[in-house]
Amino acid sequence: MAQSLRLSVRTVERHLQNIYAKLDIQGEVCSRGGGSPLAVDKVDRPVAGLRALPQFSLTPRSSVYAQAPMRRCPLRTLASRSRVKDHYARCGEITMSQAEILDPIKQKHRALWALGDYDVVATDVVSELGRTIVDAAGITPGTRVLDVAAGSGNASLPAASAGGRVVASDLTPELLETGRHRAASQGLDIEWVEADAEHLPFEDGDFDTVLSCVGVMFAPFHQPVADELVRVTRPGGRIALVNWTPTGFVGQLFAVMKPYVAPPPAGAQPGPLWGTEDHVRTLFGDRVTDFQARPQLLTVEQFENAESFRDFFKKYYGPTIAAYRNVA
Repeated sequence: MAQSLRLSVRTVERHLQNIYAKLDIQGEVCSRGGGSPLAVDKVDRPVAGLRALPQFSLTPRSSVYAQAPMRRCPLRTLASRSRVKDHYARCGEITMSQAEILDPIKQKHRALWALGDYDVVATDVVSELGRTIVDAAGITPGTRVLDVAAGSGNASLPAASAGGRVVASDLTPELLETGRHRAASQGLDIEWVEADAEHLPFEDGDFDTVLSCVGVMFAPFHQPVADELVRVTRPGGRIALVNWTPTGFVGQLFAVMKPYVAPPPAGAQPGPLWGTEDHVRTLFGDRVTDFQARPQLLTVEQFENAESFRDFFKKYYGPTIAAYRNVA
């Protein structure tokens, strides 16, 4: 038994080394009905070894949503921005029995991303993605911005630095607390809200720009997330996303780790699907216009070799930590 466990660990490590430095992402930007087409400028310089794939820009065609395949809470009835658990309990269209089903999934998701220290990954490996998405979204002083699945603020901080009035939301309170400290140290005014990307506690059309930098792609159910992104974006506003692709490093990493992690909940979809243009077009449908996708390359050069890269992910990246714990 011990031998088989060692072999499993070695298998994971070998795959991690084999896919080292092959990192692909996909970014997305959206605008809501009545907005002008969004031009996403090409990033000429490499973004510190990850390969990024398309960026999308979308403009919802109308403030009226198409019929969503999943029921959503009437968030406009909420008097305040409550925590996710309270939100489920107070929302008329989601019963307590549904909340009891959803809550364990969310608790596991929170615990996963609280493992290690994702802020180190965000600042040491993918920090440039935050600045890239802010530039692509065209955030200017006074822009009302929501960063969904913001983590510790990889996109929120540069958005605030650009003059945006930023709300950063995430399901994991540990990451939000880190983000608060980072913002305070930089003298940035950001509102940090614990929230579920599938049930955002914000009013319809509350934001000019909605961002997510390799964030919402990890929510298990994609359609309600897309519905919420559109709902909270004002007519003429923009939605900007950056997502890992299925064929890039992180997509391959999750494929390698899949046998060693707990199975996803029924009906969940793989996160890297957000890195495919067809999937995102399907999620947003005809509610958006001016859809654009652009592949980009993010280069990570701070690791001396594959072993140091592997050890970094084993120490700091929650999904990798969970995979190793399951075979240890």
